[in-house]
Amino acid sequence: MATTKVQKEMTGIVQNFISLWNRYYNLYLENVSRQDISAEKENEFLKFQGTVVEQLVNVLELDEKSRFDIHDKVMSVLNEVVSLDFYTRLSEFQINRTKHQWQEAMEELEKLYRFCDTYDPKVDKVERIAEVKKKNPYWDPTAGGLRDVVSRIAIAPVTFFQGIKIGVPANKIGVFVFLIFFVPVLVILTITFLLNFDTVKAVGRHSLIEAGILSSDEVGFMASLITGVAILAGLLLISAGISIVFIILHYLFSWFLHLGFKLTGARESYTETFKVASYGATPFLAAITAPYAIALQIIGGSKVHKYSYFLSAIGWIIGTVLFLAFIFVILGTTFYFTKVIPPVGARYAYVQTVEAGLYSRFDGKESAKVIRGTYLNFAKPEETPKEETKNIGERPNRRKASVYEVKYKNESYYVEKDKVKTIEFAYSNMPGFIIDRSVHIIAIARDSLRKKILEYSE
Repeated sequence: MATTKVQKEMTGIVQNFISLWNRYYNLYLENVSRQDISAEKENEFLKFQGTVVEQLVNVLELDEKSRFDIHDKVMSVLNEVVSLDFYTRLSEFQINRTKHQWQEAMEELEKLYRFCDTYDPKVDKVERIAEVKKKNPYWDPTAGGLRDVVSRIAIAPVTFFQGIKIGVPANKIGVFVFLIFFVPVLVILTITFLLNFDTVKAVGRHSLIEAGILSSDEVGFMASLITGVAILAGLLLISAGISIVFIILHYLFSWFLHLGFKLTGARESYTETFKVASYGATPFLAAITAPYAIALQIIGGSKVHKYSYFLSAIGWIIGTVLFLAFIFVILGTTFYFTKVIPPVGARYAYVQTVEAGLYSRFDGKESAKVIRGTYLNFAKPEETPKEETKNIGERPNRRKASVYEVKYKNESYYVEKDKVKTIEFAYSNMPGFIIDRSVHIIAIARDSLRKKILEYSE
């Protein structure tokens, strides 16, 4: 028996309609005969049918699942018996079919009564959400391919992030993270290879010759095919390698982002933050980096962790600052143990032009070149007098250059004063130093690669 107020109200509505439906059968479907039909009786019947339809509307609002079955079965009877006179003229087979349809409608009503008698709003809410998840793709936002996911994020990011908190399998997240980094890296490298195809082809062929796969005099279709396959394999391997580095940094960033969210009141687990960071990084697919990705991650943090956009934004800032600080600490520690960081208080000559020549102290000729970002130890801290640098060639304006005497790879050289700036190292300028060192290392690697490519392409 119904115990709650809601259950009593719902069962009362169904019970009233069942009573009405029984009267409809007993008064008109079972006992009516042609002799009983009069204008008054016909009018009474039509009014009764109108009452049935009015009460049916209230019944159909009780349960979305069964309302279509109840509606169809009740209306099939009412549509069959359009009037008493018409009903009495039906064949015996048609009358029996109508009674059978009435019975089917009664069975559906009894099912609805049992549903209302045991109705639990909490259970019903869960079931309704499950139904919505099946019909609404945003409740399963990762369903479909990469294009489907990207389009949902772009069109309705708020609804998308409301959906991922329901639960997304871990394997889907891992595949998605790999794709959002691998695809743009592959596209960029492919374009770079195509723009420099002759050089890439020469490098690929040279590498195959050095590996013994091709001979130096081997040409033709097969040689070109092998070279093409090697270039493609190299392209995929390089793209995968770069993507793996990005993925490692992404996992690290997600951890610090979760820490930032937690400090501002987030409720959910790290897994949910990782979803936010991963799907929020989708703009990388279109090589759109910071602005849109940041906005998506802030929206995702708010919806997944159930708090305001403002707190989500503060949490994102805290997490990002902590992440960058961690990266600086790792780089600083690495530079310290590799003796790249100079002693505190030491003065260095920092190369601030694209290139700077290093001149021999003995014959004044340029013996080496260094690129921007190179740190040179002073052999003598003071500026070398011009009269002591007579061997160094004249400047375009015919004036002797002012130089410093510096150490480079354990050798002494002269470097022109206006090509460098003096820096006294301190821990306060550590962040700037780490950035300079990182840029410098990248520049060295790029320069070495360029020279190697030119060597192979000749």
